[in-house]
Amino acid sequence: MTSVIRCGAAAVFTPHLDHFDGDGLPRELIKLADLITVDDEQTYSRYALSDLPTTSSTAIRKHGNALGRLFSKHAGHFLLWDPSTLADAVWRQVGIDPATLSTTIGGFDRVEGFKRCGGQDNPRTLALDVWSQLYTEEDFRRKHAEVEFTPISIADRPGLQFRPITDRRGDQCHLLFPARQGSFGINVLRLNPRTPSLPATKATEAAAVIVPLLPR
Repeated sequence: MTSVIRCGAAAVFTPHLDHFDGDGLPRELIKLADLITVDDEQTYSRYALSDLPTTSSTAIRKHGNALGRLFSKHAGHFLLWDPSTLADAVWRQVGIDPATLSTTIGGFDRVEGFKRCGGQDNPRTLALDVWSQLYTEEDFRRKHAEVEFTPISIADRPGLQFRPITDRRGDQCHLLFPARQGSFGINVLRLNPRTPSLPATKATEAAAVIVPLLPR
């Protein structure tokens, strides 16, 4: 639904109705665009919505709740601030070569609930990523229950600093800052163990430049 609204799409193609995880037709979607199922070559027109078959009240509730959750999740992802909007001059200021920047996450162009942009310095000694995510500081505390979180404040913005439990050599530093849509993250990974700059020092220096640019 978010994509249809954003693009002004006239129709949505899907293999079959089961793709929508519901018992019946996604009526809220069909109010926005025609729905075409490829397997059985059916077209459900938004202009004939009143003629569509009605499902049971239980099925409507089940489908409506599922569609509502799906819409909220996708809408939240769409509203996330995009770290790739940071100017090249900002990346240079924090020591990152803009030519190395990437927005993929684990090899994927899109991972629901996360947006990332990051790169490396030149010569290659460390990597710095800036994240925008639906997950809050409390979500991270629950996920990393065994990790010590240290309160910090950068550019008058409170946040948390932590190191993943798997980082036994002190090669990483993660900074988290609350956001309306979840949280922002600034993560540093030391790539060359002989580099004199500590990840925590580099993360703090980078955050002093980046944090004032983050949406409130």
